[in-house]
Amino acid sequence: MTLVGRDLVKAYVIERSIFGRPRAVRKAVDDVSLVVEPGRTFALVGESGSGKTTTAELMLGLNRPDAGSVTVDGADLGSFSGRQLREVRRNVQVVFQDPASALDPTQRVGSALSEPLAIHRSGARSSRRQTVLETLDLVGLPLQPRDLDRYPAEFSGGQRQRLAIARALVLRPRYLVLDEPVSALDVSTQARVLTTLRDLQAETGVGYLLISHDLSVVRQVADDVAVMYRGKVVEQGSANDVLGSPRHPYTHALLDAVPRLSARSRQPTFSGDVVESPDATQSSEGCAYRPRCPLSTDRCAHEVPELRVVGDAAVACHNVLNAVPVASPTMRGDL
Repeated sequence: MTLVGRDLVKAYVIERSIFGRPRAVRKAVDDVSLVVEPGRTFALVGESGSGKTTTAELMLGLNRPDAGSVTVDGADLGSFSGRQLREVRRNVQVVFQDPASALDPTQRVGSALSEPLAIHRSGARSSRRQTVLETLDLVGLPLQPRDLDRYPAEFSGGQRQRLAIARALVLRPRYLVLDEPVSALDVSTQARVLTTLRDLQAETGVGYLLISHDLSVVRQVADDVAVMYRGKVVEQGSANDVLGSPRHPYTHALLDAVPRLSARSRQPTFSGDVVESPDATQSSEGCAYRPRCPLSTDRCAHEVPELRVVGDAAVACHNVLNAVPVASPTMRGDL
């Protein structure tokens, strides 16, 4: 039982000729594969524009890939429509980044949280409010029945995010896509929500696909990590391996950009630029990270690096030694 994305590709036309023909195309997702297992957290990390959210949309079935496939427990998401697609989507729910915009400000929270149950015709109408209350207890936000008549604005930011998580969990899905679930919260509230997510996973066995640019959050909750750059996975493996012993220069740069409180913290080990991405329309010849990489060589300018196994991880870099090509970018599970 897994949520699997295999060889996903999604491209967008970003420039057309006066006759409407495509002149420039950007691959937002380029040959990405991943496996989300029950009871585990798979994290996609990278800067803005790296393709994380587009990958999440493909995994949710909100967008169709140009190539590749998404399967939920062996069922191909692209082959379903109507009632079948609704049943598959019931098992794959999403928690969005901003709880203030994810919840309708004009809808009472009881109605908002019971709406998924009504759409999927789950349970008797008379029991749905009780299901909502039980789910709120599950996410650490016990409310009285009268509180279900309140509006989202009457709750704090952390409480609203728990409401959003409860709405995603009310159908008891097997997988949750978490798109920057704590980035809009203060640090102390982040910690409480992350603890809630870990406890939920331990109790229910739900699998998480976590989308985040915050490596400190990823360190706390992820089992497996894929680092994306301009639509491609450049490093992938266990969280301990990728974040503890990074091999790709871009992963080094991301880790060196994380703020440190101690004056004795180690100095940056990489001088690459992690602020400004190169032009999205530039030639795809060679390594995409080459313009920002101080380790770049002539080979990098002419040959796109393959994802190769190095130890327990996979890395797409010509400068990584003792690497062997892999048949599939996915490091865990048999696709």
